[in-house]
Amino acid sequence: LSDVVGLFWLGLMLPELERASEWRDFGLTETLREMDKQVLADGADFESSTGYHRFVLELFLYSFILCKENGVEIPTRYSEKLHSMLKYVCDYLRPDGFAPLIGDADSGQVLPICRRSANDHGYVLAIGAAFLKDRELHSSKLIPSPELLWVLGENAVEAFKPTNAASPPPSRAYRDAGLYIMRQDDLYLSVNTSDAGLNGRGSHGHNDALSIEVCIGDRRVAVGERRADPLRGVRRGAGGAPATLDPRRLRLGRSRPQPLQGDRRDPRLGPVAVPGLGGSRSLRAARG
Repeated sequence: LSDVVGLFWLGLMLPELERASEWRDFGLTETLREMDKQVLADGADFESSTGYHRFVLELFLYSFILCKENGVEIPTRYSEKLHSMLKYVCDYLRPDGFAPLIGDADSGQVLPICRRSANDHGYVLAIGAAFLKDRELHSSKLIPSPELLWVLGENAVEAFKPTNAASPPPSRAYRDAGLYIMRQDDLYLSVNTSDAGLNGRGSHGHNDALSIEVCIGDRRVAVGERRADPLRGVRRGAGGAPATLDPRRLRLGRSRPQPLQGDRRDPRLGPVAVPGLGGSRSLRAARG
């Protein structure tokens, strides 16, 4: 993908070169062909990695921006695919504005205007939301980043005033990607059920399948241990379906694993005591 995107950019931006038109046409055709191949129906990159989703999204997003600025028409269905990729990012970002690290944590950036950590994906979402002029892609955690200014200019930055921020996204199920996001108020739970990627052939997805992340507000409080039976930390409901998160099976942040006291009086609940947040909070998964 990076190779054909590079050819497209060269052909588009250096038209004086002898083979520029050939590079432009071939590069764009192959870029869109890769989009058909690499983007799942629900908008996720097919490599089962949020890190590689960010990198691939950058390649497509910046290419589409160049197309618009240079009068190159893009079929509507590819713009819709781009939107679905951005919506995926919007939905998986944690309350602290960072991404759950699923699969290989690719830290590559197409335009490294600012060096970003592997789980910092908000700047790409901000550019995409401004480019598509889609308020549903805005998040209260998005801020006018340097990338937004350099890529789209001052008008795009102006559109990201805090008063224009949208409410947090609801719970989402990305079945093709294998990622499930549960939210309630400031509670966040992500469950990764993806395969190895590349339509089962294996790529950048690996042994973090069935891992979880739990956040309360801006604090990531728990990460599910990777084990032979990662669902041991989930109490099962009727018919054996996972129903309730058991915090005693979780590992807190970067600290050593330690047991937490669950409330045995109510099988639906499991309070999590979070230092610094003043008391316990309950995490409950509702079926249906």
